[in-house]
Amino acid sequence: MIRRIGLLIVLLANLPTVTPAFAYSWQEQAEVLRGLEGVYVVVGRLKPEIERDGLYGSMLQDDAEFMLRTAGVKVLSEEEWLLAPGTPYLYLNVDAFKYSDGYVYKIRLCLVEKVHPVRKPTVIEATTLSMRDDLGITPSLSAIREETRDLLDKFIGVWRAANPKPAQRLPDQPVTVPK
Repeated sequence: MIRRIGLLIVLLANLPTVTPAFAYSWQEQAEVLRGLEGVYVVVGRLKPEIERDGLYGSMLQDDAEFMLRTAGVKVLSEEEWLLAPGTPYLYLNVDAFKYSDGYVYKIRLCLVEKVHPVRKPTVIEATTLSMRDDLGITPSLSAIREETRDLLDKFIGVWRAANPKPAQRLPDQPVTVPK
């Protein structure tokens, strides 16, 4: 039993990371999302054994796009994305390993954009917001899919905090313009 736990710890510690974190936070980094109208969604490739067991990248892509659209975040087509300021994309990576009792997984969700470093006049691609990685062990792939949705919900919550809807006005209310 101790050997199995040790193996799982080693596996979790060695799961590959996708991009370096530029800003890592929840509500404190909502400012990074202020004014973000849309994103292109990229889902990392899943291991073949995970897809054989029934969790597909296309399922995760559909889930992410549906949740974002429902929340009011525009999901950009590839053409729109290439023209968008900073070419922002939401990167979802699910890294899972099968073992005798189920699956060990790590879920990463981050916003990647082109940025302009102050000290060097160039454009680079950097992670501007990285949600907390989700690590776990589960007997079923459906739990991994649900954890992915939960992480997307957290991203949407931060996006909503940064981009509140304007107050609804009643039809007989005059529109006031701030001075």
